[in-house]
Amino acid sequence: MIIPTDDVIAALAQNVDRAYATMLVEREIRERCLEGPMSLEAAMTILRSIENRGGAAGIAARLASLRLTRKAAEAATSADTAQPAVQPRARIRVRQVIAILVGTLGPEVAEQTVAEGLAAMGLQGTSVLDEEQAIALLDRLATNPSLTAIARFAKVRLLMVATRA
Repeated sequence: MIIPTDDVIAALAQNVDRAYATMLVEREIRERCLEGPMSLEAAMTILRSIENRGGAAGIAARLASLRLTRKAAEAATSADTAQPAVQPRARIRVRQVIAILVGTLGPEVAEQTVAEGLAAMGLQGTSVLDEEQAIALLDRLATNPSLTAIARFAKVRLLMVATRA
């Protein structure tokens, strides 16, 4: 699969400033002497390099790699081509997601919000999520204007916990 450079930047810019994302990706491209659209493997190498630097950019790069992997898997499925399955990096208990939100929302609202998000995703009754599902849940919660900042912060905390696991 060929990925335009702008898609890599856009995936990263969902969690950091676009100008900063552009600077990071273009620096990695220059260091690797790449030009124009790149393979999924090259895009993942760039994002892994940014992820390895740590900090907010590292977490944003990890999220971007999950998004691009998901996009590639969807494209492969729609094209009926066999691609190897991507293994999730971590298993996350729904209770962990709720625990991250409890401090800001309180226990009842946190449980209700997560339950509604899971139901909307067709995952009601689920007690364990893979990392991608947990991130998708928090992305869904972030679409609610009153939860945007809370959900984004929770996503960062969740990724920090998942990284240690």
